[in-house]
Amino acid sequence: ADEGDVVRTRMGCAIGTHKMTWTPPNALTTAAQTAQYTVVIPAGVAADTAYLNTATVTAKSHPLADGTSRDTYTKSATATVRTTEPRIVKDVVDLSMVPGETATWTIQVTVPKNVVLYNAVVTDTFPAGFGSASDAVVSVSCDAAWTTACVSTNDRLTSPANVLAMSLGTIAAAPVDRVMTFTVKAKLQTSPIPAAGNRVNTAQLRWNSEERTPPTSSTSPFDSSRNDAATTT
Repeated sequence: ADEGDVVRTRMGCAIGTHKMTWTPPNALTTAAQTAQYTVVIPAGVAADTAYLNTATVTAKSHPLADGTSRDTYTKSATATVRTTEPRIVKDVVDLSMVPGETATWTIQVTVPKNVVLYNAVVTDTFPAGFGSASDAVVSVSCDAAWTTACVSTNDRLTSPANVLAMSLGTIAAAPVDRVMTFTVKAKLQTSPIPAAGNRVNTAQLRWNSEERTPPTSSTSPFDSSRNDAATTT
């Protein structure tokens, strides 16, 4: 059967958008009809970028002999597609410890393929009893999928005493998923001796949707973030 005409145009559309117009050959019946098409999101866009798609159907009723119609009906629906977001997983090696011992946390960040993390920052908020985050020992490793140099933990941002904040710069897109793992070690203080109880350590990954002035503080605003936590007693 004739599926009608499909026309792609940018006329009347905002910059960066296109309009697909489907004109069925005959009046629609009560049976559902579907127009299906494929759109490819270009590689190299920011992670967690939203694409809003709006579909609008317009119909006219009771056509007259001169080609005009009495009524026009319009109905719209929207759907949002987002680019893949990175994943962050926080874990702790020792679930239980006493004052004077060193806790070891890991922060695993997976960067999805074909997306960019602009101005990426990892923060790690220490629970009470672990002193200043600046005293923590930090290292990072990148898996074999990284074909460029691994990120550095040396660019520290201004932050509260209990927050470790590391600026990673902009992480460019790659054709495969990549994983970077941060290892953070901090000693549970002995003076004063902290009260018994659970201590929750939270790590967060933040990034922007486009290149901006590099952040200087852990409180700088970001477009997107994901976090995970681990508990020790």
